Amino acid sequence: MHEYEKLLQNILASFNLEKPGEIDRAYEACVEYARTNLLNDPNCNAFLHLASQRLESMPVHLDTIGMTTPLPSEARLDLYVSDENEVVLSGNRYGLDYLGSLLDRLKDAEASEHFHLDPGDGPLTRRSWPFIVYREEGDWFEEQEKMAAAAAMGPDRSQLDPGQVVVVQFMDFPPPYLKLATQKLYKVAPPPPEGKAPRQIWDKHYEGGTDKRYHDFLLVNDDSVPVHVRLHMDDPGVLYFQRSDLANLL
Repeated sequence: MHEYEKLLQNILASFNLEKPGEIDRAYEACVEYARTNLLNDPNCNAFLHLASQRLESMPVHLDTIGMTTPLPSEARLDLYVSDENEVVLSGNRYGLDYLGSLLDRLKDAEASEHFHLDPGDGPLTRRSWPFIVYREEGDWFEEQEKMAAAAAMGPDRSQLDPGQVVVVQFMDFPPPYLKLATQKLYKVAPPPPEGKAPRQIWDKHYEGGTDKRYHDFLLVNDDSVPVHVRLHMDDPGVLYFQRSDLANLL
Protein backbone atom coordinates (compact mmCIF):
# COMPACT_ATOMS: atom_id res chain seq x y z
CA MET A 1 0.00 0.00 0.00
CA HIS A 2 3.05 2.29 -0.07
CA GLU A 3 2.14 3.72 -3.47
CA TYR A 4 -1.37 4.52 -2.18
CA GLU A 5 0.15 6.31 0.81
CA LYS A 6 2.05 8.57 -1.62
CA LEU A 7 -1.08 9.00 -3.76
CA LEU A 8 -3.09 10.01 -0.69
CA GLN A 9 -0.42 12.51 0.35
CA ASN A 10 -0.51 14.10 -3.11
CA ILE A 11 -4.30 14.48 -3.02
CA LEU A 12 -4.39 15.87 0.52
CA ALA A 13 -1.55 18.31 -0.14
CA SER A 14 -3.95 20.79 -1.78
CA PHE A 15 -6.24 20.94 1.27
CA ASN A 16 -5.84 22.84 4.53
CA LEU A 17 -7.30 20.24 6.87
CA GLU A 18 -7.39 22.71 9.74
CA LYS A 19 -10.10 24.78 8.04
CA PRO A 20 -13.79 23.91 8.63
CA GLY A 21 -15.23 21.65 5.93
CA GLU A 22 -11.86 20.87 4.33
CA ILE A 23 -11.75 17.31 5.66
CA ASP A 24 -15.07 16.50 3.97
CA ARG A 25 -13.90 18.11 0.73
CA ALA A 26 -10.61 16.22 0.91
CA TYR A 27 -12.35 12.88 1.27
CA GLU A 28 -14.74 13.75 -1.57
CA ALA A 29 -11.67 14.38 -3.70
CA CYS A 30 -10.31 10.92 -2.77
CA VAL A 31 -13.63 9.31 -3.70
CA GLU A 32 -13.75 11.17 -7.01
CA TYR A 33 -10.16 10.15 -7.81
CA ALA A 34 -10.98 6.52 -7.06
CA ARG A 35 -14.15 6.69 -9.13
CA THR A 36 -12.25 8.14 -12.08
CA ASN A 37 -8.97 6.24 -11.92
CA LEU A 38 -9.17 3.16 -9.68
CA LEU A 39 -12.38 1.29 -10.55
CA ASN A 40 -10.40 -1.52 -12.19
CA ASP A 41 -7.83 -1.56 -9.40
CA PRO A 42 -8.44 -4.36 -6.85
CA ASN A 43 -7.18 -1.99 -4.13
CA CYS A 44 -9.70 0.74 -4.96
CA ASN A 45 -11.74 0.39 -1.76
CA ALA A 46 -8.62 -0.29 0.31
CA PHE A 47 -7.38 3.13 -0.80
CA LEU A 48 -10.68 4.75 0.24
CA HIS A 49 -10.51 2.97 3.59
CA LEU A 50 -6.95 4.25 4.07
CA ALA A 51 -8.15 7.78 3.27
CA SER A 52 -11.05 7.51 5.70
CA GLN A 53 -8.69 6.40 8.48
CA ARG A 54 -6.30 9.26 7.79
CA LEU A 55 -9.12 11.82 7.72
CA GLU A 56 -11.19 10.13 10.46
CA SER A 57 -14.19 10.07 8.11
CA MET A 58 -16.89 7.50 7.41
CA PRO A 59 -15.53 5.23 4.64
CA VAL A 60 -17.21 5.09 1.24
CA HIS A 61 -17.34 1.74 -0.56
CA LEU A 62 -17.53 1.87 -4.36
CA ASP A 63 -19.31 -0.94 -6.20
CA THR A 64 -16.34 -1.52 -8.49
CA ILE A 65 -17.75 -4.77 -9.87
CA GLY A 66 -21.13 -3.33 -10.82
CA MET A 67 -19.63 -0.09 -12.13
CA THR A 68 -17.19 -1.83 -14.48
CA THR A 69 -19.28 -4.78 -15.76
CA PRO A 70 -20.97 -3.91 -19.08
CA LEU A 71 -24.77 -3.83 -18.75
CA PRO A 72 -26.70 -4.85 -21.88
CA SER A 73 -29.65 -2.53 -22.50
CA GLU A 74 -31.92 -5.57 -22.96
CA ALA A 75 -31.02 -7.09 -19.56
CA ARG A 76 -34.02 -7.67 -17.26
CA LEU A 77 -34.13 -9.18 -13.77
CA ASP A 78 -36.98 -9.45 -11.27
CA LEU A 79 -36.57 -10.41 -7.60
CA TYR A 80 -39.39 -10.74 -5.10
CA VAL A 81 -40.55 -12.75 -2.10
CA SER A 82 -43.61 -14.86 -2.83
CA ASP A 83 -46.63 -15.33 -0.56
CA GLU A 84 -44.98 -18.58 0.58
CA ASN A 85 -41.83 -16.68 1.65
CA GLU A 86 -39.88 -18.07 -1.31
CA VAL A 87 -37.28 -15.81 -2.94
CA VAL A 88 -38.04 -15.82 -6.68
CA LEU A 89 -35.48 -14.52 -9.20
CA SER A 90 -36.49 -14.26 -12.87
CA GLY A 91 -34.39 -12.98 -15.74
CA ASN A 92 -34.25 -12.92 -19.49
CA ARG A 93 -31.22 -14.23 -21.34
CA TYR A 94 -29.34 -10.94 -21.14
CA GLY A 95 -30.24 -10.35 -17.50
CA LEU A 96 -29.03 -13.78 -16.40
CA ASP A 97 -25.86 -13.41 -18.45
CA TYR A 98 -25.19 -10.04 -16.79
CA LEU A 99 -25.78 -11.52 -13.32
CA GLY A 100 -23.46 -14.39 -14.20
CA SER A 101 -20.74 -11.90 -15.18
CA LEU A 102 -21.12 -10.09 -11.85
CA LEU A 103 -20.91 -13.34 -9.90
CA ASP A 104 -17.93 -14.56 -11.95
CA ARG A 105 -16.00 -11.41 -11.06
CA LEU A 106 -17.12 -11.51 -7.44
CA LYS A 107 -15.83 -15.03 -6.84
CA ASP A 108 -12.27 -13.86 -7.46
CA ALA A 109 -12.62 -10.74 -5.30
CA GLU A 110 -11.43 -10.17 -1.74
CA ALA A 111 -13.56 -11.28 1.22
CA SER A 112 -16.44 -8.89 2.00
CA GLU A 113 -16.38 -7.44 -1.53
CA HIS A 114 -19.93 -7.06 -2.85
CA PHE A 115 -22.16 -5.53 -5.48
CA HIS A 116 -25.60 -3.93 -5.34
CA LEU A 117 -28.64 -4.20 -7.60
CA ASP A 118 -31.35 -1.66 -6.78
CA PRO A 119 -35.03 -1.68 -7.84
CA GLY A 120 -35.62 0.33 -11.00
CA ASP A 121 -31.89 0.80 -11.51
CA GLY A 122 -30.20 -1.13 -14.31
CA PRO A 123 -31.73 -4.54 -15.00
CA LEU A 124 -33.85 -4.84 -11.84
CA THR A 125 -37.59 -4.14 -12.10
CA ARG A 126 -39.16 -1.44 -9.92
CA ARG A 127 -41.17 -3.98 -7.90
CA SER A 128 -38.04 -5.96 -7.01
CA TRP A 129 -36.39 -6.19 -3.63
CA PRO A 130 -32.92 -4.59 -3.25
CA PHE A 131 -30.27 -7.22 -3.98
CA ILE A 132 -26.76 -7.35 -2.47
CA VAL A 133 -24.31 -10.21 -2.99
CA TYR A 134 -21.19 -10.61 -0.82
CA ARG A 135 -18.12 -12.76 -1.31
CA GLU A 136 -17.02 -14.38 1.98
CA GLU A 137 -14.59 -17.03 3.21
CA GLY A 138 -15.43 -20.32 4.93
CA ASP A 139 -14.97 -19.06 8.49
CA TRP A 140 -17.67 -16.43 7.91
CA PHE A 141 -20.20 -19.16 7.13
CA GLU A 142 -19.15 -21.19 10.14
CA GLU A 143 -19.83 -18.17 12.35
CA GLN A 144 -23.27 -17.71 10.76
CA GLU A 145 -24.12 -21.35 11.45
CA LYS A 146 -23.17 -20.91 15.12
CA MET A 147 -25.32 -17.80 15.40
CA ALA A 148 -28.24 -19.51 13.66
CA ALA A 149 -28.00 -22.51 15.98
CA ALA A 150 -28.04 -20.22 19.01
CA ALA A 151 -31.00 -18.26 17.64
CA ALA A 152 -32.92 -21.45 16.83
CA MET A 153 -33.01 -22.33 20.52
CA GLY A 154 -34.88 -19.07 21.08
CA PRO A 155 -36.09 -17.62 24.37
CA ASP A 156 -38.36 -19.54 26.72
CA ARG A 157 -41.82 -18.24 25.86
CA SER A 158 -43.78 -20.96 27.62
CA GLN A 159 -45.21 -18.42 30.09
CA LEU A 160 -45.88 -15.70 27.53
CA ASP A 161 -49.57 -14.81 27.44
CA PRO A 162 -50.62 -13.94 23.85
CA GLY A 163 -53.35 -11.74 25.27
CA GLN A 164 -50.70 -9.48 26.83
CA VAL A 165 -48.82 -8.92 23.56
CA VAL A 166 -49.19 -5.31 22.37
CA VAL A 167 -46.48 -5.11 19.66
CA VAL A 168 -45.15 -7.64 17.14
CA GLN A 169 -41.90 -7.50 15.16
CA PHE A 170 -41.00 -9.74 12.20
CA MET A 171 -37.37 -10.80 11.79
CA ASP A 172 -38.00 -12.38 8.38
CA PHE A 173 -40.11 -11.30 5.40
CA PRO A 174 -43.92 -11.28 5.56
CA PRO A 175 -45.69 -11.42 2.16
CA PRO A 176 -45.57 -8.00 0.43
CA TYR A 177 -49.36 -7.78 0.08
CA LEU A 178 -49.69 -7.57 3.88
CA LYS A 179 -47.75 -4.27 3.90
CA LEU A 180 -45.75 -5.47 6.91
CA ALA A 181 -41.98 -4.92 6.85
CA THR A 182 -39.22 -6.84 8.56
CA GLN A 183 -37.56 -5.32 11.67
CA LYS A 184 -40.46 -2.90 12.21
CA LEU A 185 -42.73 -2.73 15.26
CA TYR A 186 -46.46 -3.27 14.62
CA LYS A 187 -49.20 -2.50 17.08
CA VAL A 188 -51.68 -5.23 17.97
CA ALA A 189 -55.21 -3.96 17.33
CA PRO A 190 -58.14 -4.97 19.54
CA PRO A 191 -60.22 -7.90 18.28
CA PRO A 192 -62.88 -6.81 15.75
CA PRO A 193 -66.59 -7.14 16.56
CA GLU A 194 -68.01 -10.59 15.92
CA GLY A 195 -68.65 -11.07 12.22
CA LYS A 196 -66.34 -8.18 11.23
CA ALA A 197 -63.02 -10.07 11.09
CA PRO A 198 -60.99 -9.69 7.87
CA ARG A 199 -61.75 -12.40 5.35
CA GLN A 200 -58.10 -13.09 4.56
CA ILE A 201 -55.67 -14.45 7.14
CA TRP A 202 -51.96 -15.12 6.76
CA ASP A 203 -50.90 -18.30 8.50
CA LYS A 204 -47.14 -18.09 9.22
CA HIS A 205 -46.07 -21.71 9.42
CA TYR A 206 -43.48 -22.66 12.04
CA GLU A 207 -41.86 -26.02 11.32
CA GLY A 208 -42.31 -28.40 14.26
CA GLY A 209 -44.58 -26.08 16.19
CA THR A 210 -47.57 -27.53 18.04
CA ASP A 211 -51.02 -26.30 17.01
CA LYS A 212 -51.94 -25.10 20.50
CA ARG A 213 -49.12 -22.53 20.38
CA TYR A 214 -50.59 -20.70 17.36
CA HIS A 215 -52.44 -17.47 18.08
CA ASP A 216 -54.38 -15.00 15.94
CA PHE A 217 -53.35 -11.34 15.95
CA LEU A 218 -54.79 -8.29 14.27
CA LEU A 219 -51.90 -5.97 13.31
CA VAL A 220 -52.06 -2.41 12.01
CA ASN A 221 -49.96 -2.42 8.82
CA ASP A 222 -48.04 0.35 7.02
CA ASP A 223 -51.25 1.57 5.37
CA SER A 224 -52.92 1.82 8.81
CA VAL A 225 -55.14 -1.10 7.85
CA PRO A 226 -55.71 -4.04 10.25
CA VAL A 227 -54.45 -7.35 8.86
CA HIS A 228 -55.21 -10.76 10.34
CA VAL A 229 -52.22 -13.06 10.96
CA ARG A 230 -51.82 -16.40 12.73
CA LEU A 231 -48.41 -16.72 14.41
CA HIS A 232 -46.67 -19.35 16.50
CA MET A 233 -45.60 -18.12 19.91
CA ASP A 234 -42.26 -20.02 19.72
CA ASP A 235 -41.30 -18.85 16.21
CA PRO A 236 -37.85 -17.14 16.46
CA GLY A 237 -38.75 -15.24 13.30
CA VAL A 238 -41.27 -13.21 15.32
CA LEU A 239 -40.65 -11.10 18.42
CA TYR A 240 -43.46 -10.33 20.88
CA PHE A 241 -43.54 -7.33 23.21
CA GLN A 242 -45.70 -6.74 26.27
CA ARG A 243 -46.24 -3.29 27.80
CA SER A 244 -43.52 -3.97 30.36
CA ASP A 245 -41.04 -4.77 27.56
CA LEU A 246 -41.72 -1.46 25.84
CA ALA A 247 -41.40 0.42 29.13
CA ASN A 248 -37.93 -1.09 29.58
CA LEU A 249 -36.92 0.19 26.14
CA LEU A 250 -37.75 3.81 27.00
